[in-house]
Amino acid sequence: MYAELKATDTDARGGEPALHRERCIGVTTSGAFGHRVKKSLLFACVEPQFATPGSMFDVLVQSDRREATVLAHSAYDPENLRMRT
Repeated sequence: MYAELKATDTDARGGEPALHRERCIGVTTSGAFGHRVKKSLLFACVEPQFATPGSMFDVLVQSDRREATVLAHSAYDPENLRMRT
């Protein structure tokens, strides 16, 4: 699933644990700062109940817990109007 991370100075890179309270519910697969949308974004594999849009969990980024929110659509071009041919 695709999520936005509340990050200040460091983004997820992949391999960070996804946490709900003190329980590990998954792991990030990749992440980076989205320069067009000015947000920290990530992909993660999490338990199904945490993969629905609007779900929230924490990601452990460099020993800091950061809140992540699952997005329903892509942060950039959610209607896929700029699709390449």
